[in-house]
Amino acid sequence: KKPVFYNGWRHMYFLYPVLIFMAICAVKDFWDMSKHTRVCAVTVLLLQLVLSVGFIVTNHPLEFSYYNIFAGKNLNTSWDGDYWGVGMEQVLTSIAEEIGPCSVMSTESVFVKQNLEKAPEEVSEKVSLAGWYDWQGFLNCDYIISNTFYRKLSLGKAEAEWSPYTVEEAALSYTLESLEPIMSFKCGNQTLYEVYENPYK
Repeated sequence: KKPVFYNGWRHMYFLYPVLIFMAICAVKDFWDMSKHTRVCAVTVLLLQLVLSVGFIVTNHPLEFSYYNIFAGKNLNTSWDGDYWGVGMEQVLTSIAEEIGPCSVMSTESVFVKQNLEKAPEEVSEKVSLAGWYDWQGFLNCDYIISNTFYRKLSLGKAEAEWSPYTVEEAALSYTLESLEPIMSFKCGNQTLYEVYENPYK
């Protein structure tokens, strides 16, 4: 029988005390080193700090979706993206600024709705939600916002015995796979969101 596979960092909390203990031991070892070795270790740590800060500045406001070089090259297919829809605010702001007045849909309409409710007027007056998890909204909207994590999930479960997605949403995911997005939002090498012109219009 296959084990349960959890898809969030919150399921790894039990590892944190061990990591903290290992970090404390490493700090103690630093102080026990010779002065030359300690200077080298501090230099490496400062370099890592500079690289981390550089990544945060470069990828703001999507910097939360960070994976180090050991995560591999296929981040979109191997790892979670924006599970909680945090980056939807940037997506909607960019649509308002670069496209202008339009209606949008997403299989994660709850994130669109939440962000439009708290968005400034210059965004909420230009971008509207075409529907609430209904297929008619997908047929009538101007643009479709795809959260690549959830699209990957719907594609992976489309052929399973049970799926949280409707047949229409799975079909939409397959359709988007064959289209070129007009906008993409990335964190490092990982694409978190893509915006498409409505292929059904």
